[in-house]
Amino acid sequence: MKFAALLLLGSVALPTSLAAPLRNVGFSSDEIAAAADRPVVAEVEADSGPRQLAVAGLVHVDATPDRIADWLRRGHGLVDRSTVQQSGTFSDPAIAADVAGFRLPESDLELLRECRPGRCKFKLGTLGFETFGAIDWSAPDAGQRASAAAGARMIEYVSAYRARGNDALITYTDKKEPMSLATGVRSLLADAKYLTRYLSALDRHFERFPESSAPGAEDILHWSVADYGYRPVTDLVHTVVYVPAAPEDPAPRVVIAQKHLFTSHYFLARVEFIALFAADAGGSPSGTYLVYLDRSLFDDDLGGFKRGLLVRGVLKDVEARLAALRESFAGQG
Repeated sequence: MKFAALLLLGSVALPTSLAAPLRNVGFSSDEIAAAADRPVVAEVEADSGPRQLAVAGLVHVDATPDRIADWLRRGHGLVDRSTVQQSGTFSDPAIAADVAGFRLPESDLELLRECRPGRCKFKLGTLGFETFGAIDWSAPDAGQRASAAAGARMIEYVSAYRARGNDALITYTDKKEPMSLATGVRSLLADAKYLTRYLSALDRHFERFPESSAPGAEDILHWSVADYGYRPVTDLVHTVVYVPAAPEDPAPRVVIAQKHLFTSHYFLARVEFIALFAADAGGSPSGTYLVYLDRSLFDDDLGGFKRGLLVRGVLKDVEARLAALRESFAGQG
């Protein structure tokens, strides 16, 4: 990524090349300028129909890109850590101990008892229906058996993904029409080209894993169960932490890309990007500008009132997560 000049925001500088794409996705010049003092978020125009939602965020953080990247890496991305009930990281190769602490939420156990192909409120593929259909739900240890079976499937799924990449991704059959996660991911990545086109090595790695490798890229596969206030969500995620070997100043020092490999509720597909740009003030280091992009493809249409509520909730959530990150580094430089 090459930058010809800097856009000055008070005493802190933002790379000019960020301004144009940010304006293209919904940020005004005033909002870009305001990001020096507070998080700014906006809905991005979605190109793939009424099921897609895209949100971008921008904030200045008083810390170096490396320190912020380490914080994000340890927390598995820009997440609200107060919502995470369970989490773990997969070894390479994945082993049973990686999911020893996993337990299906009680509310999901109730849903899984009633699940049938084409009619289920928990996202499953064909193998998932076979797995949970074999559980004796009348047994006193049904919940433990279901959690153990789910953990074993997680190990198999992650192992298949490490071997075959997107070709191993699930096709959801919990609704009447099967939905391919791989197709959804490719659609979201195509719509994010205005960002990933500047990062061709990472772009190839993210789309063609495991065949393509990017020097400076670290792959982390992990899982979590988070409670957002309605139904807890189980997530399997592929995170790539990419440190360009020789970034041209002021190119991004670190980029973190996340592909969601499975989500138990709501989402058909989701990808997230975090780019960390070193800011400066009069030629001296002055923290980091963090650019965040979240593109989600839901399993239902987002129309009218429902979409309005969701957009407001997501924008508020992203703003809160950016504010929490900024506050955690306040005054540290």
